[in-house]
Amino acid sequence: MKKVVIGGFILLSGLLTTLTIIFAAAIYASSITMWVGKSKLWYAIFGANHYGNEVSQSLHLGFPFIIGVLLSVIGLTILGQEYFNIPKNLKADNLPQKQKTNNFTEEIKESLNNFKITQEISEAEVSFIKKEYLTDGKINDVYPTPFKNYYLLDVDGELHLVVIKNNLALKVTEPHLNKKIELKDWYEQITNSKRQF
Repeated sequence: MKKVVIGGFILLSGLLTTLTIIFAAAIYASSITMWVGKSKLWYAIFGANHYGNEVSQSLHLGFPFIIGVLLSVIGLTILGQEYFNIPKNLKADNLPQKQKTNNFTEEIKESLNNFKITQEISEAEVSFIKKEYLTDGKINDVYPTPFKNYYLLDVDGELHLVVIKNNLALKVTEPHLNKKIELKDWYEQITNSKRQF
């Protein structure tokens, strides 16, 4: 969200600068009597070399105009990157992590099969959790648990226990887990006492 605000502000600043210069040059160009170059508008913004005591009728706003264009392009790039969510690091180092996640997923599925889980998880619940749960990693999968409103998440190979409460997807903390003894025992069995808090 911060990047969207920053990108939007930079884009707006660049557009405002550029359009203001174009607007001012368009108004000023009508009063120019002598000009050199492709057009009066271009001359009003950038000007040209003048010799001797010639009066320059240009605004000479080429540098701020270019800065405005650059700001617009930078802001648009930031917004485009956020819109398409282009990952910053596409390194080969990340490939073994995918293999690790697949192995992790299989291990968790095997562990979950040992327990009788009656709670089913709908596509709406999965999409809600993936949308609302705040995490730095990617949510690979969502698993139901025997406990109502509690779910296991595979986040980049790490197991997260999540509770849906007040329309929020929240990570279960150690103090919360200590209050729910049955949940804690079950979670320890699933993770073999390797919890991620």
